[in-house]
Amino acid sequence: MRSSFSEISFAHIITKEIEDKVIFSSFNLGMPYFPTQNAENDLGYDVCLKGELVALFIQYKTSEKYVRKSAKYWMEFGSEYFKFDIYADNMSPQHNLLVQLAKKEKNNVFYCAPAFIEHEKMVEFYNHKQVSKNSIFVNCRSLKEIQGDEKHDICFTINPVRCIMHSSDFFVVDDVFIDMDKLVEQATHFKNIYDFFYECRSVFNNDIIVSDNISNSFSNIADYLESRGIHFIIIKK
Repeated sequence: MRSSFSEISFAHIITKEIEDKVIFSSFNLGMPYFPTQNAENDLGYDVCLKGELVALFIQYKTSEKYVRKSAKYWMEFGSEYFKFDIYADNMSPQHNLLVQLAKKEKNNVFYCAPAFIEHEKMVEFYNHKQVSKNSIFVNCRSLKEIQGDEKHDICFTINPVRCIMHSSDFFVVDDVFIDMDKLVEQATHFKNIYDFFYECRSVFNNDIIVSDNISNSFSNIADYLESRGIHFIIIKK
């Protein structure tokens, strides 16, 4: 059973749910404070982000739902389950980029997929601010890089929480969340925006990180990741 809503619809809805915490996102649901050019000369900065923050790199997916005992992975779950596919390496560098980003010390990088496929349920969960509580966040730090044209997928349930990645073999993924608030609470925090950009220098090249223009750096990072299907969100603690 395939999802009745698009990946971009799900991405916007779930990000909207946390917009009261969002400082900046590549969906433009929240934006940093940019002073005017005259004020910038007096203030000495081009963007203001005060206090601790969390940087999230998220690849949203829609799910397929399997409800029959004849389903390929039914025996691994003993019940209905959800699945989303991972692009093969020869089709897209997306998965390996996510894993590489996640291996950096402070990066919080996740696949996010809904544990529902019906548009009506998405509306209901959205109205009650329960989209994230009915979705799974898979920490890419716990996943492995892939090669060639092999097919890969991630299957999961959220009640109980169980997540399995299938590749040439399969393995259970332990580092998963089903609640955005808990994810943010347990994620690595940056003390300030400058610590975040210092960490980014080990991930992105100097053409992307502009030391004297933080606002341009935000835009460059977002554009770079969006071109690879990865969404970038900064959340205030």
